[in-house]
Amino acid sequence: MPIVLGFLPLVPGALIYTAFRPETLIFVGWLESAGLGEVYALIREALQPLRGSLPTWAVYNLPNGLWSFAVFAVIASIWSLRSVGGAAYLVLGLACTIGLELLQYVDLMPGTFDPGDLLSMATLGASGVLAGVAARWWVIAPQERQCFEKEEVS
Repeated sequence: MPIVLGFLPLVPGALIYTAFRPETLIFVGWLESAGLGEVYALIREALQPLRGSLPTWAVYNLPNGLWSFAVFAVIASIWSLRSVGGAAYLVLGLACTIGLELLQYVDLMPGTFDPGDLLSMATLGASGVLAGVAARWWVIAPQERQCFEKEEVS
């Protein structure tokens, strides 16, 4: 389940980033260095008819929010957020999502600070925590839920 929660939001985010963002991004150079330049070109060409159909926020802010959702959903589905490990990974997730955007604001990291990215990452990141907790509660660790329910009854 953590793999699904992490992978599913990354697919549309990567497709949006690949198909609709400018080709001058560092990301494109990474793809070409990894030998994926042809795959990149194929995806851009296939999704060309949709270019211009997405609102600006979906092209520029949604991929960051989907990345944030994936990070926090995986963290919350693997570790109990009441544990030291879960709290530590939650802080690490905050540093890797919102923290990196704030570093752009103070010019300590390359990129363009965008308050829309912060809003998208905070909203979808919180949704990811809720999805991860729900997955952990009902699917991944039902035995933990049973132990918790027994404690409440006593």
